[in-house]
Amino acid sequence: MRYKWEQPLSSLVLQCIGERMEEWKFVWGGANNIALYVKTGKKDIFVKIYCKKYAGGHDRFSSEFEALTFMRDNGIQCVPQPFACDPSHRIAVYEFVKGRKFGRKDLSWNTVKQLGIFLLSLYNLRKCFAFSSLPFASEACFCIEDYFKHQQRRLRVIRKAAMASSNKLFVKFESERIRPVKNHLEEFVRKRIRNDCDIAFDDDLLTLNPGDHGLHNVLISGNRMVFVDFEHAGRDDMAQVIANALLHPRIPLPCRLQREFVSFVFSRL
Repeated sequence: MRYKWEQPLSSLVLQCIGERMEEWKFVWGGANNIALYVKTGKKDIFVKIYCKKYAGGHDRFSSEFEALTFMRDNGIQCVPQPFACDPSHRIAVYEFVKGRKFGRKDLSWNTVKQLGIFLLSLYNLRKCFAFSSLPFASEACFCIEDYFKHQQRRLRVIRKAAMASSNKLFVKFESERIRPVKNHLEEFVRKRIRNDCDIAFDDDLLTLNPGDHGLHNVLISGNRMVFVDFEHAGRDDMAQVIANALLHPRIPLPCRLQREFVSFVFSRL
């Protein structure tokens, strides 16, 4: 065997599927982990082998497997079925979804509405017993002050890169556009919230945040949308979930659809 994970993977597949692997191949596109298409005698499956290094202590392996297990156990069908995992080797086996990647040509009110329905269905699971045992989402914030600190950490990275750069346009953009906008927004929020920035959000507003739920992480399978990639998933603030859906840069929502999406979600919370 060429890779050290092949033997534990073979054992895990045999244990959970009841058949031996006949063939496997790499699935390209993911930047963080090893992804495989695996074929057994009667079944096609999807496998992830998770990297041990993850930023800020967030564990992509447990977040994804636990979130998908929670969703499927509670009736959410528009996500892949998790079959089994091997924590010692950081391997997880999932349903293989046959479909194509969501593209800009698929962007319409109907598909954006399906995203809204999915996020609302997760919000409605917050009272389930197992919800409180889920990990926190990657970079989750539970008060306004947490958001300010998170922004500051991100902006320090940008500022450091700008100071080290010889690109004058980048330096100018950081100092004259990014920094002033950030300062203006923080001042705007602090004036209106005053001394309440460090007060924790109401637990009733927490939800399961998929973590990276732009429409780029959707597969079109027949006539349905299947949501994938939950490595950053976990408990989080509903406002963050809505903002992620609106502003993800990979497939951004046009302003018209943003307004319809917000109206649709807020009217059902």
